[in-house]
Amino acid sequence: MLAVRGRIVIAVLATLTCAGAAAATAGTQATPTAFNVKVTSTFVRHHITHVARKKDETGCRWRQDIDTSQTIKALTREPVRMTLAEILRGGKAIVGLAASEKRTGTYWIGWEQGCPLLASQPAQRSTTTGCGATKGFYISRTLTGVGYAGPNRFRFTYAGGEPDPFGLRCLPEFYGGEAGLGAVILDFPPAAWMHGTKKRAWWTPLKRLSGKPVVVRWKGSGTVSVPGTLDPSGYDESVYQDDYSVTWTVTLTPTK
Repeated sequence: MLAVRGRIVIAVLATLTCAGAAAATAGTQATPTAFNVKVTSTFVRHHITHVARKKDETGCRWRQDIDTSQTIKALTREPVRMTLAEILRGGKAIVGLAASEKRTGTYWIGWEQGCPLLASQPAQRSTTTGCGATKGFYISRTLTGVGYAGPNRFRFTYAGGEPDPFGLRCLPEFYGGEAGLGAVILDFPPAAWMHGTKKRAWWTPLKRLSGKPVVVRWKGSGTVSVPGTLDPSGYDESVYQDDYSVTWTVTLTPTK
């Protein structure tokens, strides 16, 4: 029950379901000045690299093979109070998230298996002793945004680096990226969806907020594939591909 100007009314839950794009319209109640905000999200990435040079005079091929998957689930432990002004400005650096990650993978860079050159030039093998487990960590509020990213465009995002919950025990060379070993780079939604030829809508149309609770949802999936080398003529294989699946739900409940 929600008290509005001395009257008791039943708060109606307005739910918006979006699969890539949808629209939501708010009710006629007076717009409150603040909301209790809850967030849940899931990020799934499957990455494949297969790059193999043509055989050299020894009959061997140098190759790079990476096959790894990660699933990150992140949510608010309890509702976070946000003012309407903060939401309208994008809600940056306000909402922290409890997260868990499951990660699997294999990693090989060097001469292909069976090549005699491996005896003197061993392949680079990443540590995988921690792969297959699920690890908990925290996504700092400094990396998140909950709110509008422009007129009528509501979105949820987090991006940046955090300490790798797997430490150095599951493909740290791959997941650390430019941040280096011991870090994990977070991109929600995928950075490739936000610019360039793969740019796409990653927000939900939402005209305005009112005195009703609102649930805003978004989900999307897609593949981003680029050449694994700048000169494919010298290679038998040249694959660098990511398959993504992303979902988020934000619940906004009016409060004082």
